[in-house]
Amino acid sequence: EGGVKVASKEWLQALAKLAKEVGALLIVDDIQVGVGRTGSFFSFDDLGIDPDIICLAKGIGGMGTPMAMNLVKPELDEHWSPGEHTGTFRGQDISFVAGDQALTYFDNDELMKEVKTNG
Repeated sequence: EGGVKVASKEWLQALAKLAKEVGALLIVDDIQVGVGRTGSFFSFDDLGIDPDIICLAKGIGGMGTPMAMNLVKPELDEHWSPGEHTGTFRGQDISFVAGDQALTYFDNDELMKEVKTNG
C-alpha cells in the first residue's frame, strides 16, 4: 500500500463531471479517509460531487470491529438481489452493535467541528 494520496478538489470535480457526461458510475472509496476523518462524515462532502456508490469500512465498525458497507443510490439498487452483496466483514453481532454506536457517535456536529479545528 502506498498510503493515502488525496486527490485535489478540482481533479475530483472534473472526474465527477466526466463520469456524468459519459454515463459512468462514480464510485468513491472512503474506507481510509471517510467516517469523519476529514471533518465531515464523507471525505467528499465539501466537494459538491454526488457519487453513485460509496465504499465504507474500518471507522464504521467502531474503530476495531470488522464491518464494511457499500452505499448505493436507490436507482441502482434494482440491480442487486437480496444476499447478492457478500464479503468477509459481515454477520458478526458485536460488529453491528459497535457500528451502531460508532454511527451514533459520528452523528454529532460538534465532533466534526473538532476534527476540522484540531485535525
